[in-house]
Amino acid sequence: MAEATSLSKASQVWEKRRIWECLVSGEKETVSWVTLPVSNETHFLSLCDGVAKCIMLNNEGNAEITGKVEVEEDPVCSVTATSKGGLDEQLIVFTAHKSGLVRQWLGNTLNEPPTGPIAVKADHKGPILHLDVLQNNGKANELVTIGSDFLVKLWNIETHHCLSVLRGITSVPLCSEKYEDFKSGMCYLACGLVDGSVKIWRMKRDDELSCWTVPSSNVMANTLVKHHSQVNIIRSSSNDIFYNS
Repeated sequence: MAEATSLSKASQVWEKRRIWECLVSGEKETVSWVTLPVSNETHFLSLCDGVAKCIMLNNEGNAEITGKVEVEEDPVCSVTATSKGGLDEQLIVFTAHKSGLVRQWLGNTLNEPPTGPIAVKADHKGPILHLDVLQNNGKANELVTIGSDFLVKLWNIETHHCLSVLRGITSVPLCSEKYEDFKSGMCYLACGLVDGSVKIWRMKRDDELSCWTVPSSNVMANTLVKHHSQVNIIRSSSNDIFYNS
């Protein structure tokens, strides 16, 4: 076994090479990667002061704002994105606004769809704090909205219908994470709360709707031992593990 060598002093120092405009505000997780590198370009979303932006970053560290969503009378509260399929497919971006509306945008330029604006009332009694998209074996046809009213809702993106309402949140949700295994028919959603607890819901597959659902008669909400509220989901060789970081 080769002996470990210590790093030189110079290699242990990080230097600030570039300063960009403010990308986030507050303590929420408001920066999300949305595409893999293509032609030495990477796109990510940012949210600051009620404005959502899509930013292109290349390997040279040059950043360019390719699209922006700014509705002065209705600030953006959360943002997420997904692509329909491979890297050549159109990027779809969702923004949740203070009014409770969820709007849909296309591409890294954040344009309205050719058929006209898409805005859906998510029926939360307060701002939507987090958004997430369930992939559903590559279909990316299901949206999760987590509201300040302590409700989690699952939506069919194509029909704009609410599929399930998940209950059991007892304090402000700080973050969320998902785990999907289409082959085994397993899907979990975890939500970390400001009081240090974690709620977990297990969903089942509805093949007719091609979506994950949680029947109202079988809502599951499990509380873990209280800890720091940031939640991630990892998979071991035999089990699904939820942990905080």
